[in-house]
Amino acid sequence: MKRIAAILLLLLFSCSEKKQSLPELLETWQGKVVSFPTNPVFTRYGKDTVDFNIHPSPYTILFYVDSNSCVDCKLKLNEWKQFKQEVDSSGGEVQYLFFIHNKRPKYVRNILRSGNFDWPVCLDQKNELDHLNQFPEDEQFHAFLLDRNFRVLVVGDPMRNLEIRNLYLKHILGMQPDWVKLETTAIVDDPIKDVGEITGNKPVRHSFKIRNTGLSPLIVTDVATTCGCMQYEYDKKPVDSGKELIFTLIYTPKHSGFFSETVLVRCNTNKAIKIILKGKIKPAQQKL
Repeated sequence: MKRIAAILLLLLFSCSEKKQSLPELLETWQGKVVSFPTNPVFTRYGKDTVDFNIHPSPYTILFYVDSNSCVDCKLKLNEWKQFKQEVDSSGGEVQYLFFIHNKRPKYVRNILRSGNFDWPVCLDQKNELDHLNQFPEDEQFHAFLLDRNFRVLVVGDPMRNLEIRNLYLKHILGMQPDWVKLETTAIVDDPIKDVGEITGNKPVRHSFKIRNTGLSPLIVTDVATTCGCMQYEYDKKPVDSGKELIFTLIYTPKHSGFFSETVLVRCNTNKAIKIILKGKIKPAQQKL
């Protein structure tokens, strides 16, 4: 299994790691035991301390974020919650460890609270976790699937890459999920929507139609957004052949000016579906 994971990672991440080659990176991290700080403090919403201790579990997912910009883009909280729901519903036993190194704890707390993310999170302000392990510079290698002894089974972010997500699930569940075996095709009518000029800071909504043009049911497996200001809604039921999925984007402006946000909808297709919502936000006129 380790050999298979290594081969897949070489194919998936070729040319992505500049300062350390993929073979060197895999040799360094495959089977490596991850070390944790002594008595790390975990909190709920980054504020209230919770009674949580790192413990041996059949599987542990470690996710490390080191950033002072667009932390919400890198955390992908909704995607992680969907992933956990899928694992839990299939009987997987996983411990989730989120370590965030950021010099603005209030900013992180607001992100966690606005995302209603109540998982235990360690705000590692001294960056102890990275000092102990010396993680790769490329942030796509800051997520790890660990075994009961905290040895690395898979390195790579399952929220960024569908095949890495499949590797995680294959280890945890002992088999590939059904949607991996059923591939279909899909197209989206008018994938780029320009909403024109919008006045004020009210949310902008637009619905895209994704049509299943293949023979198998269309299943959305992951959604990746470029900004925490972009939310989405869709019916999570499989879409039959010939039917349409209504996928709605909700953009909440943070400032005036032009915007262009890209969303990747990953399905059981050979590539992700890209949709773009753009326009211009005009500041609301102040009443005299």
